[in-house]
Amino acid sequence: APAIVAQTGETAAPERPALPERAAPARPAPSPRPAPAPAVAAATAAAAPAPVAPAVAEEVVEQADADDYSVAKDGSIRVIGAETLGHYADWLGVSAARLRSLNKLKYGEPVRLGRRLRLDFSQADRAEFEKRRRAFHAQLQAEFFESRRIVGTEVYIVRRGDTLWSVTQRYKFLPVWLLQQYNPDADLSDLRAGNQLVVPKVE
Repeated sequence: APAIVAQTGETAAPERPALPERAAPARPAPSPRPAPAPAVAAATAAAAPAPVAPAVAEEVVEQADADDYSVAKDGSIRVIGAETLGHYADWLGVSAARLRSLNKLKYGEPVRLGRRLRLDFSQADRAEFEKRRRAFHAQLQAEFFESRRIVGTEVYIVRRGDTLWSVTQRYKFLPVWLLQQYNPDADLSDLRAGNQLVVPKVE
């Protein structure tokens, strides 16, 4: 029932219920920044310093195939380590006897490392010979470096009585062809006391 106000007899207006206080609206969370455009990302990556390759790896790359496998204009080649007269005969499609006769080699006489050898291209052209020769050395080196690496070099002073064989036996895992690559101007088949050789250290 409506309440009666004392003394005036007027009916009092009903009180309005108090409205609950409105909470302040929450601020929206900041939206994440968009990822940089590919061009910006590329520029950022380019600014980062590039990793430096180990010196040993560079040395191996430089020395892994330093020999010249090409045929000279006069049809001759320079004998490289691990090659035999039989290899040349096979790559040319001729007999070893033909190459011995062409180079005035006695039967059983080995070809000297570093010497010039004349070839017979009657059965194979120069390009094919060079291709087969390079493939042979590529496989030889690939097999060697599967389990070996070069960790540096040192200088060896040839002593009296030294031979190519005795020098290579002083060091572990040192094939003749690798020693030749590090000494392209040395006559390894005729070592003289006092000669200096650059020897790769292999492990």
